[in-house]
Amino acid sequence: MKSVTNLGDFSDVKVGDIVIRLLAGTVAMKLNVVKVDDKLIYAVAPDGPQNDPWTFDRKCGLEEDEVLGWGIKFGATGSYLVSVERDVPPDENPGQ
Repeated sequence: MKSVTNLGDFSDVKVGDIVIRLLAGTVAMKLNVVKVDDKLIYAVAPDGPQNDPWTFDRKCGLEEDEVLGWGIKFGATGSYLVSVERDVPPDENPGQ
């Protein structure tokens, strides 16, 4: 079973989660989380290169991209996270 949660805070995202990225406010993309640190979430497309992840702020989900000038410090972004999917352990899945 999958749990889908709409969050305003992405601080609980962990490696193995699937995040939904919204590009330009209209194009949804599922991305696999491959790394997290104190500030950022690193995620890749399931069928894309695994060595060049997109990065997203853990507090709000805005994409961080120095080259494009996207992120909190720039005050703008063209991409952001809207939700997280994760496996729910059987002991946390009532009714199963």
